[in-house]
Amino acid sequence: MNERPWLSERVVTQELAKTLIESQFPDLAPVDVVALGTGWDNTVYLINQTWVFRFPRREMALMLMETELKLLDCLAPRLALDIPVPRFKGQPSPDFEWPFAGYSLVRGQTACGVQLSFNQREALVLPLAKMLKTLHNFPHETALALNLPLDRLKKVDLALRKPQIFERLEQAMALGLLTSTTPWQPFLATLPAETPPERPGCLVHGDLYIRHLLVDAKGALTGVIDWGDAHWGDPACDFSVVYSVLPPETHTKFWQYYGPVSPETQMLAKMRALFHNLALLLYAADTQDLNLEREARQGLAWCAVA
Repeated sequence: MNERPWLSERVVTQELAKTLIESQFPDLAPVDVVALGTGWDNTVYLINQTWVFRFPRREMALMLMETELKLLDCLAPRLALDIPVPRFKGQPSPDFEWPFAGYSLVRGQTACGVQLSFNQREALVLPLAKMLKTLHNFPHETALALNLPLDRLKKVDLALRKPQIFERLEQAMALGLLTSTTPWQPFLATLPAETPPERPGCLVHGDLYIRHLLVDAKGALTGVIDWGDAHWGDPACDFSVVYSVLPPETHTKFWQYYGPVSPETQMLAKMRALFHNLALLLYAADTQDLNLEREARQGLAWCAVA
């Protein structure tokens, strides 16, 4: 397992972003460029206070952007929350050999930048449940027509992910990020060696966590971003957000709003949350992102008790 999968292969600076956008989309000139953020897969800039342009940092991100460009126009009218809609499709050039894209701006700030209170997190339950219910009922025939991918990364594959959880626990211990792995051992002991067969399939966001939720000044959910990992896969992948973002006391309410799911699905969702929060802790520590580190630690604590 790559210990630092977030390291970039290509970096687009503000100056290069301005050059690329003005040369390919002259109607946007003169281009005002403001850095919005850097993730594992993309460097992101706010353009003219109106558009969000994303430039891949890793070759793997190219297929993720391709998924977004196919899906988001079709998905946006179905959801009550805002999502980015692609409006500009940049082409490879001598200055930057990969495609890039510009999207409508989704208003709000990433929820990881806000220290959400219990009441604010509880208020996320209904909109998250409604959004996921709609998303997971996306027509299969439409997904097939869009040629959406299956789960390329095996996100809830226990045979793959369970050993990686132990590896990441050891890595976090070695780095001094955790002082004990005891809180998670009872849950890990209950996990089977392999994911049960004949799991349900639906359209999933695929990477739904605190950084991809946008909230307003009051902490209310306004939108969901970063849809590159969307695929036809296991709903447990998205339900990891329940165990990472929502306090355990709110989980019953979430399942009431969304509808019943099996204990097996909840088990896989919690496994995914534990795996992802460990990855997030390592990433946040390496990049010195205190907000993400705080959220990763909170998610890990909830995984130990939920």
